[in-house]
Amino acid sequence: MLKPWMVYKRLTAALLLAGAVWLGVAQAVAAPKVPAPTVLVNDFANALTPAEKETLTGIAASLQDATGAQMAFVIMPDIEPFDDMTYGMAIFDQWKLGEKGKDNGLLILLALKEHRIRIISGYGLEAILPDGKLGRFRDEYLVPYLKQNRLGEGLANLGLRLAQEVAQAEGKTLSGAGAQAPHRKSRRGDSPLLNLVVLLLLVVMAIVSSIA
Repeated sequence: MLKPWMVYKRLTAALLLAGAVWLGVAQAVAAPKVPAPTVLVNDFANALTPAEKETLTGIAASLQDATGAQMAFVIMPDIEPFDDMTYGMAIFDQWKLGEKGKDNGLLILLALKEHRIRIISGYGLEAILPDGKLGRFRDEYLVPYLKQNRLGEGLANLGLRLAQEVAQAEGKTLSGAGAQAPHRKSRRGDSPLLNLVVLLLLVVMAIVSSIA
């Protein structure tokens, strides 16, 4: 039979071991290990063509040259077991996006398996790009392209809109790839057929109203 002091000693050791295991798991979950950045366009899912990467790089470089703000595109095959905000913030913090002292970084993260999009701006850009505006730009300039499996074009369109918003707010003009005009689309995709149906319904309603 074990003596009381031996029972206490073993119980204490077991509790310490359990605590260490729990702490290790908690730290692993709380701090995602993100891949090291390669360039401004980080396609870890091999989802872009070389031409698309070149276009995105040109947009990001144009913004950085004009304003100093640093924009990074990141495409991940998956981000399990993390949510897009946690993973995005880990990338933002570990990569130290933006100029030192200005915190003017901008991250566009896509997680393909989870179908998640996260745009994060540094504190130095929050007045120009608050969360509400980021969400609206995502829905209008990227999502319609994703629905058509045009990932590269959508990212370029969103990147252009974000870059031009920052440049305009700082009184700067973008050159090169950043000088193109982004295309705004509604969530319905601006379908010509849908517009025609709506027009016909309005005509029918007008006729019925006049008869009544």
